[in-house]
Amino acid sequence: MRSLGRFLDFVDRRKVVRRLQIVVLMWMLVDCYLWARGFAERSRLPGLELSAVMAAVTWPITALGGYVYRQYDNSRRLVSARATTAES
Repeated sequence: MRSLGRFLDFVDRRKVVRRLQIVVLMWMLVDCYLWARGFAERSRLPGLELSAVMAAVTWPITALGGYVYRQYDNSRRLVSARATTAES
């Protein structure tokens, strides 16, 4: 039980989950946009229909990316603010 507590303390102190979220998000973004690029190159759809399909596929991951990044940024600011008040 003590080793689990030490492991969880390590994860908390190093902000592992927060950083892992950013890494997974970046992988998802790259994968989505590579798929969209490949789809655009091989598709025979006219321009407007092609752009509609690509927008429908890429906007959810882009919105998720904005949300996750905002949460990441807010958590960094919160930690920074706590450290500043602790020093005072």
